[in-house]
Amino acid sequence: MCNSNNCSCICQVKWTEEDVQELRPDWTPDKCAQLLEKHGSFIEDAMIDEGWKALAFVVEEFESGRKPDTVVSPDLVERSAPWSLNVSSAHRYKNGN
Repeated sequence: MCNSNNCSCICQVKWTEEDVQELRPDWTPDKCAQLLEKHGSFIEDAMIDEGWKALAFVVEEFESGRKPDTVVSPDLVERSAPWSLNVSSAHRYKNGN
């Protein structure tokens, strides 16, 4: 999170009821909001885990002189599907860690 005037945030993600409805069109906006409220911390943790992996990949590509926008990690692409789940995040969430 960026709480300082000196911090430069360029990547932020916000999930809305409409995003949930993309996956479950038959759900009401209220049900979608309930899901986000109840499971928001899990979603945030999973996004942070995946974000660190993506950042590390981009840093390595940048240092190597390759352009990250032209070299794509197959593992990164596989995990980018909206329904994919990072197993370690799911385990940590399930066990309350």
